[in-house]
Amino acid sequence: MKWILVAIFAVSLVQSHASELSPEHGILALTPDTFESALQRYPFLMVEFYAPWCKHCQALAPKYANAAKQLAATSSPIKLAVIDAYRYSDFVRPYGVLGYPTLRFFRHGIPTEYKGQHTETALVEWLLQQVPVTESQNSPDDPFPRLTRRNFNSTLRDNPLVAVEFYSPHCPHCKTLAPIFLDVAKELALRNPNVSFAKVDITKEQELAQHQAVINYPVIRLYRNRKPLTYEGSQDQNSIVTWLLSHAEQPIARVGKREPRAALRQDEETNSTCQRMPSILINLLLLVFISAVLSQA
Repeated sequence: MKWILVAIFAVSLVQSHASELSPEHGILALTPDTFESALQRYPFLMVEFYAPWCKHCQALAPKYANAAKQLAATSSPIKLAVIDAYRYSDFVRPYGVLGYPTLRFFRHGIPTEYKGQHTETALVEWLLQQVPVTESQNSPDDPFPRLTRRNFNSTLRDNPLVAVEFYSPHCPHCKTLAPIFLDVAKELALRNPNVSFAKVDITKEQELAQHQAVINYPVIRLYRNRKPLTYEGSQDQNSIVTWLLSHAEQPIARVGKREPRAALRQDEETNSTCQRMPSILINLLLLVFISAVLSQA
């Protein structure tokens, strides 16, 4: 009898996350068959890569659902989705999912990892900042967020790897680079999704460009922990991708002051992930259960 109870508990654990994120919450439940079509249909899509048994995923579920309701109430174009990364581990591997939950925001198919707190307010505020304001940014041919004096430092603080193109909309060389930069972003999304991409319109952000010592354009820079590296090679996709990967794959030192233990404990509750080790434990429990049933037969 006790083994039956264990089995029931295991099944309920697997289904708990799915029940929290049922269709009435306005959240898309994706599979490998629907993932790509969702990226094409929804230009602004937040995807949670989760594992049903992960306690942090279970804690995030109601907050994620409430965030979806808030966005829907404001008629936001942003949609929220989930995919069982444990079940479809082979499919999600190219997206660099190492723990659960992993949150990635796809802007016209180009991912940016969310690294903020796992709270409803933090999620909604961050997502609303990702929606382009100008018409040019709504185009699939130019999906990159624009950096300004207001969000430049915060973007670099929240993302340890950011590739930034400083450009002028009137520059013919910048126009030539635009589709190449887009193809670079798409390739990096598969090869190293930890790299975020953005642009700075120096005609509108002259003070920012001056502060970053940008004189000519276009200029491509990779910011690693806020420190700039300037690309000086030829402006072709393969060369830019090779350069970005060579710097992005180097170990990144942690920056910032050491937080008090109380602050760390709060962060563990709001922005934590489960690693993949529990899958071994689940398989072991199932093996023990099957062995017990066979021995009693």
